[in-house]
Amino acid sequence: RTFTDIVSPVVTALIAANYLSVHTNISHPDLKWHIKALESAKVFLVALFFPDWIYVWALRSYIPVSSRPARHPAYTLSHAFYVIMGGMHFYDQDGMPIRPLDVDTTIRLIEDGEIQLPSRETINGMSKFTNFTQTIAALQLSSFLVKCGLRFSYGLDLAPLEVMAFAHALITVFTFIPWWHKPM
Repeated sequence: RTFTDIVSPVVTALIAANYLSVHTNISHPDLKWHIKALESAKVFLVALFFPDWIYVWALRSYIPVSSRPARHPAYTLSHAFYVIMGGMHFYDQDGMPIRPLDVDTTIRLIEDGEIQLPSRETINGMSKFTNFTQTIAALQLSSFLVKCGLRFSYGLDLAPLEVMAFAHALITVFTFIPWWHKPM
């Protein structure tokens, strides 16, 4: 196999893995675009070099979301993730955001009827990714995993770069499980 035959699918798989695994939090509304871009670049690099950290982040964000169910029927896991991502804020009299709401406060405000939840469709509509692009990335990642698995099952060697990308892709699959309902 040539260098390109090895590197091209690996790079594509790593990009697809990062695309699927990273579910960043919502930036403060007043944050400048270049600060947002810098934050996104930092998260991308962490996901590229330390995918296990992203997995731990996914688990740590799933635990508080799943352990505090609201008694309001419309409050879903997607809503809970939206809250811990910083999607709902306290505002001052001038309409400026002060700070994000936490899960407990949001549940209390919902139960007291003081706030109205955005619909699940509204939350998913704010996503920076579409179902189509997620499907393409998932197919690319699945294709890479299957190809590596087949090479291994036939006794063919995998390049060290392929082994690393295979491990990265597996961590991505495990990361995606706790974040299944988290808006991207």
